[in-house]
Amino acid sequence: MRKRDLILSSCVWCAVSVPLISLAASFDCSRASTSVERLICASGDLSRLDDVLAEAYKDARGRSSNAARRGREQRQWLVRRDACGEDVACIRTAYEARLKALRTEDRRSAMNAVALPFGLQSTYIRDARICGALFSNPAASEGCRANDVVCPGKADNIGTSTGPLNTNGFLAYNAYGYTEVSYLAKEDRDEETEQFDDPNSLTADTDEVADALPKGVAVLFLGRFEGGRHPRLAEMWAVDVAGLRELAATPLPPNDPKAMFIDRERNADLLKALLKTGERLAAEWPPMFLHGGRVYFVERECSGTWVYGGDYVCNRVIKLTFKRLEANRKATAFYQLSTPPRNSNEKK
Repeated sequence: MRKRDLILSSCVWCAVSVPLISLAASFDCSRASTSVERLICASGDLSRLDDVLAEAYKDARGRSSNAARRGREQRQWLVRRDACGEDVACIRTAYEARLKALRTEDRRSAMNAVALPFGLQSTYIRDARICGALFSNPAASEGCRANDVVCPGKADNIGTSTGPLNTNGFLAYNAYGYTEVSYLAKEDRDEETEQFDDPNSLTADTDEVADALPKGVAVLFLGRFEGGRHPRLAEMWAVDVAGLRELAATPLPPNDPKAMFIDRERNADLLKALLKTGERLAAEWPPMFLHGGRVYFVERECSGTWVYGGDYVCNRVIKLTFKRLEANRKATAFYQLSTPPRNSNEKK
């Protein structure tokens, strides 16, 4: 049984510099010289894995911008494979692990080959199986956030909506130490109520996201206007839903009718106590969406500046980070898109 040779086998310098290592992912079984090679040739299962890996490696090397690095990785893997000796299970595991590594790299290359939002490229992938679905979500191409007067895709200079997109509850204006406080939480709805719910897609999406929140977790959106000469604050927090309901049930003290301004600090200490047990998820109000029944959001980073009135000018999106909300109220980064690195030959 003769197996195909790969490009590496034709590298004469490789054969000279590393004579004890089989430099091809496939080889001639009539010349098998090690116990590992003989085991592969004698096993239909291992021989099939060797064929599959040969094709995967050939494809990966052909697409790679650094063929030398690919060659080094393959030689290093061959050393690890041969260290298995006559342990068939060890050899099989080595092949499966190498195939997984090559296929993951293949998916990463494929995702970078398509048109990613804002000309960004993949810089971090936690799980390649779901990253394609994350960046293809409409939320990924949403370049604007609350308080933007300039942002990608926006044609005018009128301020964007000052409220977060994903909320189903509102606490108050000018209270709790903030200008506005709203939230997203799972609601107790009976069947009779559900059939009369507004069927429009935005409401349905918000309800679906709320229902998919981890048990006992609510999302709090905080906004504060600091005056025309300072940036507006916008934050998203994960908090204990029972604590949020207790806060909402506590009456706000009446504002002093003789006061010139509304007392924004009413019940601020109660909200501060709730935030101590929560987690700040983002320093903005990012869009939220579902994938696989789990709640994700997209955090944006811009090249821009704050302008008078507390509004923001986002000239260019330079980073998008897709995060998943967890039961411990923290967020796990699953996928990140960033501005491609500057070519060293480009003029700065």
